[in-house]
Amino acid sequence: MKASLISGLLLACPLIAGTGLVSCHSDDCGTTVLSSVPDPENGHNNFSGVTAQVIARDCGAIVDRATVVRLVDYEGKGLGNGDGWVFAYGKGNPKISVEWKDAFDLVINCLGCTDEASDGSGIFLKEVKHNFINIEYAQ
Repeated sequence: MKASLISGLLLACPLIAGTGLVSCHSDDCGTTVLSSVPDPENGHNNFSGVTAQVIARDCGAIVDRATVVRLVDYEGKGLGNGDGWVFAYGKGNPKISVEWKDAFDLVINCLGCTDEASDGSGIFLKEVKHNFINIEYAQ
């Protein structure tokens, strides 16, 4: 069902070239930052740091709601390729939180999350490394 979820997102939001990820920065999509957690070194020793955001995305009636985790730089721009997306969960409203072990190790907690199902629900993006950030998961 990932293909149909991505297809639906494409109708409302452009594909980020070469990444397979979707960018929903248009007015057609509602975006709510649920939490924003800077890494523990953010702003110290001239290191601008990275912030992990948990975001609820709703691109309208043709696309189901998704919850994503995004890494952003000090200017709020997506870190690296794919606009900084490192985790995405389609449909439902899972309990997702993030915590930093240190400036280079992030843990994404996704209580009740399941792998992708045929109806498009579940985890459809799960990176283990993004730029210089290592990512672990707890379910």
